[in-house]
Parts: sequence; C-alpha cells; structure tokens
Amino acid sequence: MTHLQVIIIKPLLLEEPSEGKEKEVLRKTYTFDVNVKANKIQIRNALEKLYSIKGAIAKINTYRKPGKKRRRGRTNVGYTSERKKAFVIMKPGRTIKVL
Repeated sequence: MTHLQVIIIKPLLLEEPSEGKEKEVLRKTYTFDVNVKANKIQIRNALEKLYSIKGAIAKINTYRKPGKKRRRGRTNVGYTSERKKAFVIMKPGRTIKVL
C-alpha cells in the first residue's frame, strides 16, 4: 500500500461551528476518508507528499466505523463497507489547500 491515492481516498468537508472555542480548534482540523488498513504514519507521509506540507501536521486522530448490518428481503443479510476517517490537526498558522 504505497500509492498515495490508495491511502487518502478523499477529503471530507464538514460544517464549522459559528462561535466559541470549538471554532478555533476545528478551523485547524481537516478530515479525510482514508483506507481502512492505513496507519497514522502512512497517512502523515501521504498527506505531506500530496499537499506539500512537510512538518505542518501537529496531530492525527483516526476513527474506524464498522459496517452496519443491512437486510435485502427476509433472509438475505449483508453488511455495508467499513470506513476510516482521519482528523488532521495542523500547527498554528499552517493550512491545507484541499480544493
């Protein structure tokens, strides 16, 4: 898993809060949909190469969302695919041009 687009699937655009301390924290936070098998080191390296932001990432948090059970008919049971999100917190004064 070395190709960068395999690790970083797509950036996710989330709504920002309008006021308070949360606004300052979330302004520096970017969310990406990443490969389920990718770890934090691979995510950091892929982001630094894709967006040319060497040394600008302060912290990466990941969240793994398991697939949900879905029925098709009475007995046919399946699952939706699982997802993994990466929340990237930037150092003060640094940004990513996502679009």
